[in-house]
Amino acid sequence: GSRVFTGVIALRRGDCPAGWTTDWVEKLKGRDGKVYVALSRNGLYLGGLNAWGHGNQRLTVNFRQGAGPTKVCSRQFHASSGNPHVSMIFSANGQCPNGYLRWSTNDELRGDNGWAYAVTSDAGFYLGYVDSWSASDQSKPQQTSYSRRWFQSSQAAATCVKVMGVDEEPDKQAGVFTVFVGVKGPLFCPNGWLYQPTTELAGSDGQVHIQANRHASMLGASYGREHGGGAYQYVRLSQAHAHGVCSRYFEVRGQPYANVRTPNQGDCPNAFASFQAHAVKGDDGVGYAQLAAKTLYIGGLDQWQRSDKDAGYWHMTLASELTHKLCLAIDDKQSGSSSR
Repeated sequence: GSRVFTGVIALRRGDCPAGWTTDWVEKLKGRDGKVYVALSRNGLYLGGLNAWGHGNQRLTVNFRQGAGPTKVCSRQFHASSGNPHVSMIFSANGQCPNGYLRWSTNDELRGDNGWAYAVTSDAGFYLGYVDSWSASDQSKPQQTSYSRRWFQSSQAAATCVKVMGVDEEPDKQAGVFTVFVGVKGPLFCPNGWLYQPTTELAGSDGQVHIQANRHASMLGASYGREHGGGAYQYVRLSQAHAHGVCSRYFEVRGQPYANVRTPNQGDCPNAFASFQAHAVKGDDGVGYAQLAAKTLYIGGLDQWQRSDKDAGYWHMTLASELTHKLCLAIDDKQSGSSSR
């Protein structure tokens, strides 16, 4: 049912976006100089404290005044659909797609030590500097999983953020099903999809990391990353596995259903997106398909992981048996529609 999804961003400089609440660290900090953030589906705590406790499902952060952040931006998004989703892109070249909010790692997000952090949970997300953080999803592992990563400007020059599945953002208001496809170049990305070159997403180590679940997706550069043990998928790739990533957030009102087929001749059905077999394989001639946690990845990769204890997952290796085309449609079982 309807619920709230909260975003919190700590900035060293710059202004909070329109529609967000601004709180100054000087006014929030306790006598020990620390600001604490505690976020659950039921509420947000922001300020100083003497001691705290929390349930299993949580997102908690704290940082010291003088460590970098000077203000905290927060916003409560209302999700009548009950299916909020935050898309985060960690951009190596500092560019963001249209419709995304942009924050510079060096100018706005990092602490004085150069590090920035991002963490998502079923309740919302936090972006900025942290001294310590904690996240858990043990209360309902079949549906929830947190994701977090840390980085410097040498990995991600900027972080791009877009919240979907919420009333305040008309785009994809009902909720989304997330699809990433690693391809050999922009010509292999279907119309209506976003194409981003691997060179613009990969950090100084040349790696692109994808962490995705039902309420959040993280795409791009990272130094380190972790995820909870609930429903999620993770993929790591480099230029040798995909020259770029096509992404699309399919709006769905009911239970999404990924329909994938690999004919060895002929065309894909009318309602399906069509990918050439060689375009979704790495330089080693191998491609992969992984479905878990209301997300799908197709393409070459170097590492993959997944878990989905509720709906189940599947993962396929596609080498010599994928010879012609891969066809993809996302069906919305409530509306009866199919999208490509």
